[in-house]
Amino acid sequence: MTKEQKTKSIKDLKEKIGTTELALFASFKGMPTAELFETKKKLRQEKGHVQIVKNTLLKRAFGELNIKPEADSFWKGEIAAITTSGDDAAKLAKFTTEWAKKSEKVKIKGGFLKAKGQWLSVKTVGELAKLPSMLELRAQCVGTIAAPLSGLVNVLNAVIRDFVLTVAAIEQKQKKA
Repeated sequence: MTKEQKTKSIKDLKEKIGTTELALFASFKGMPTAELFETKKKLRQEKGHVQIVKNTLLKRAFGELNIKPEADSFWKGEIAAITTSGDDAAKLAKFTTEWAKKSEKVKIKGGFLKAKGQWLSVKTVGELAKLPSMLELRAQCVGTIAAPLSGLVNVLNAVIRDFVLTVAAIEQKQKKA
């Protein structure tokens, strides 16, 4: 790899890691190529991206972005950078955690959360994966807002319905009399 290619790779890494809401890092030693490509394909459908990176280039990109992994063991083995172009960090964490559960070759090493500007441990990534996705959160929010409104509509309809039933009962009573 030439110096220009390395510089471009570092720039691309910095851009991907610096612009995504969440960047996750995993090892995948011994994973069959076909399985890796299948995962890349699935992740692309979820607006995600997997990039296999050289440790030395990732170290330089981390240095320029002031990212410091918690453990030195992070740098052992091959590393895949997993990023998303969407705004749903929990969805990316879920996908990566499920990938690691399905394939014993994948081990999550940690992540970087842009909003907080902090390194995430493996445990924190697992906790993030348990959160509902952005779509689920929006649905819960709409449900929370809609519940009192539907209750109000039912109360208002009950008043009108009771009035109509009372008028109908009075009419029936007058017809019988």
